[in-house]
Amino acid sequence: TTTTTSTTTSMSTTTTSTTTSTTTSTTTTSTTTTTTSTTTTTTSTTTTTTSSSTTTTTLLDSTTSSAPFNPPSVAPGEHVYRINTGSDIPIIGNSGRIWQADAFFNTGLVFEAASGTEVTTAQVRNAAAEALYLTERYHTFTQIDMVYRLPVASVGWYRILLHFAEVTPTVTTIGQRRFNVIIEGQKELSDYDIIFEAGGSNRAVVESFTVPVLDGSVDVQFAKRGEENPKVSGIELVYLGTSLDDSTTTTTVPLTDLDTTTTKSGGGGALPDPDQFTRAIHRLNAGAGAFLDTAGNRWEEDAFFINGKVMLDASISPSNSGDNFLYQTGRQARSRDINLLYSIPVDPSD
Repeated sequence: TTTTTSTTTSMSTTTTSTTTSTTTSTTTTSTTTTTTSTTTTTTSTTTTTTSSSTTTTTLLDSTTSSAPFNPPSVAPGEHVYRINTGSDIPIIGNSGRIWQADAFFNTGLVFEAASGTEVTTAQVRNAAAEALYLTERYHTFTQIDMVYRLPVASVGWYRILLHFAEVTPTVTTIGQRRFNVIIEGQKELSDYDIIFEAGGSNRAVVESFTVPVLDGSVDVQFAKRGEENPKVSGIELVYLGTSLDDSTTTTTVPLTDLDTTTTKSGGGGALPDPDQFTRAIHRLNAGAGAFLDTAGNRWEEDAFFINGKVMLDASISPSNSGDNFLYQTGRQARSRDINLLYSIPVDPSD
């Protein structure tokens, strides 16, 4: 007769944060008293996976922010940004409009006008509240050019308005400060002199530009020229849409029609005989408003143009015309313009 007795003498389980070890010991007693011991050891395995990635530069909403910035989506005609350059606090401007604190710049220093400084904004087209012109961002000749890179959500046409005022007490005459402004790679302002353009110190002046944007940002570069430091007091950015159809022109120019490699010219051929005309469809007073000439003809306010800027020379007095006003104003292309284009609508049945 064989008697077999099975006795479990112990079971111990030990667990740590990294390794789990289980030991099972079984003693079997028989007539031959044989002991069998089995040990099972479980070892944890750590797997490290390294992913391959591409380094991407992320725009931040300010120099101190650590969070990526998502540009706002706006409807055509709405502001994307109003930036109070040179100030770390927002301000409330005309009609309750909020100007955000300075952002999207790469370098520069800030300047604040002396207490009690007054800036004239009256009769200045597109001028903002006086407080905007009391601070500014500038860069010195030892720094790289100051660039504002304004992130946008949509490609299309944009209007950029740059606000300036000469409030530095050491700059008081024409020629002391001059610099260039480059927008989206095109030089918009050359040898720009704030005092000359504004008509004196402590006077606001606003420059407006309409540009196509085909990537994710609008880049505005303030480039050194040789006299004093480039600077700016405020920046506005307005989205116009994928077709140019706004208050400065009554024509529509799809973004896809933009031709940056060639200029457009007329079809050539002989001009029609003026005596064949029975009426004037449009009389446009380029660069100025509507008026009646000495012959009683009504001239319309400047319209149907794309880009360009107004020019004025009150000294012009043609000897063969009594309507000096017509010739003392005009519109001329800026350096960035492909050409100066008027697209004047006519009725095909005429």
